[in-house]
Amino acid sequence: MGKDKLEKNTYNGIERHDILFLLTYFFIFEIIGLFAFVLVYMFIPLSDSYVDLLYELSFYAVLTGMGISYYKDDLIECFNKFKKHWFKIILILLGITIIDTYLEYFMDIIFKLPIPENQEGLNEAFMEFPIFESITTVIFAPFIEELVFRHILIGKLSGRISTISAAIISIVLFAFVHSGFSISFLSYITGSIILALIYIKSGKNVVVSIIYHMIWNLLATITMISLM
Repeated sequence: MGKDKLEKNTYNGIERHDILFLLTYFFIFEIIGLFAFVLVYMFIPLSDSYVDLLYELSFYAVLTGMGISYYKDDLIECFNKFKKHWFKIILILLGITIIDTYLEYFMDIIFKLPIPENQEGLNEAFMEFPIFESITTVIFAPFIEELVFRHILIGKLSGRISTISAAIISIVLFAFVHSGFSISFLSYITGSIILALIYIKSGKNVVVSIIYHMIWNLLATITMISLM
């Protein structure tokens, strides 16, 4: 962005609250959720879809609350930097979204990639709870995932190791969380790389990567709903 380039954010490394946020995202909520919903199955007669809905609602509510509490100051600082050049940044992000869409389309054709299991599950959830899933997909998922995979695993971690090393960890983990050990890993690796590059090139501004992630998920949601 030349002389209008966003000021770079610097961090001193991962702190205790970062570790707790990561553990909650990757492990703690899974364990607590497992025990909680075993009890639900035993005492409250709910269908699998409603149990999944309760789990998602709890997951997003807890992590969104933690994210706002832990990173409020970082988010405000990043937003203040973003709003100085917001129009130019939005145009750039829209352009990147179009490029990413075509890249993923051609990758699907070249590698004949199947629909990722994560996407299939999301499609089924949309059929039952379209409003809830639209809100979580467009707003809450990007907010939480950008804090985890970009703000902490690149921004904070690069205070201890090189930015390139932190970005590689972030890229691989993001794709793996969404695809596991399947060929669908390739479906997510492109978007993961682009998100990492946007975050780094914006001066490690997590608000910029959150907005891009929201735009991408919004377009994907509109496409999904139009095909329902």
